[in-house]
Amino acid sequence: MTEKKINDNESKVLEAFAGINGNAGTKQISEITGLDAKVVTKAIKELKALSYIESPVRCKYTITDSGKKIV
Repeated sequence: MTEKKINDNESKVLEAFAGINGNAGTKQISEITGLDAKVVTKAIKELKALSYIESPVRCKYTITDSGKKIV
């Protein structure tokens, strides 16, 4: 199975999730990365579609094992 390419913003968001122990929301990731909240929301949507992050709690996200492999 080949890994899907992610863009720079998605990469920054994924790295931020990798550095957090537990769940995080868009606002927290936006503060960590310095990216606009709308950009973070779009990146989260794409990363979730690729199964690199998951949403165990409404509006909170965490990195998956497959996401950890590409960071």
